[in-house]
Amino acid sequence: MEYIVNNSQVYTKRVTDGGTVIVTYHDAEYHFRLTSDGGTVTAQIYDYLGEQQDTDGVEVTFDIDGKQQVAETEGGAVSIAVPSDAKVISVSAPGYRVDMITVAGDD
Repeated sequence: MEYIVNNSQVYTKRVTDGGTVIVTYHDAEYHFRLTSDGGTVTAQIYDYLGEQQDTDGVEVTFDIDGKQQVAETEGGAVSIAVPSDAKVISVSAPGYRVDMITVAGDD
């Protein structure tokens, strides 16, 4: 299988035994993975092969229960403090696949 990257989108190219070329959408070229550790949430950038990236200066928008906060990556990651009552956190940036986590409350 071969990967084709075009405008931040990744496709797979496969040739069947009969010679037919099949191109299928695979994923965005880069995406975020969110992790939560106590009162901190970290967004780490990965590529379509699942390899961690070290890109600086990506403007990332965190959405925490409908309220937005913007921060920039350093070394491919960015961490922010979140309120203890936060329930749903998502992260996005232009050209990147988003990620979302739901934090279990103390109810």
